[in-house]
Amino acid sequence: MKSHQPKIGIFVLTDYPRNLQNAEHRQLHRQLIRFDDILWITTDDARTNYVRIVASNSREGLLNTSMSGILDELPPYFVRISNAYIVNIVHDDFQGLINSSILVAGGERLSISPTYREGLRQVLREYYIL
Repeated sequence: MKSHQPKIGIFVLTDYPRNLQNAEHRQLHRQLIRFDDILWITTDDARTNYVRIVASNSREGLLNTSMSGILDELPPYFVRISNAYIVNIVHDDFQGLINSSILVAGGERLSISPTYREGLRQVLREYYIL
């Protein structure tokens, strides 16, 4: 019987598959980004069926999935804050809330949608004293 190990990261595409078809054989097509390194996940402006994974050290990649699809696979400290963003609230670069509608992660101000505000508060209470 196999033991189920928790997932520790995501293998992301380094570019869109169409662009990678012409890439050199030595070029990295997929790279590992560990959950601990992910700052946030956002919708991809160019393709609606991809999400962009943004990690520390200016690393990022693409995954062919929806926002709700990826959220189901992530640890509970990843919280959806809007239709366009899922944030890692335990990352070292998560700085906190400016107010109830904006948070700061990785030096970026990200808007919190009223739809997701209460869910964010609940998860923050699990990890932090408010």
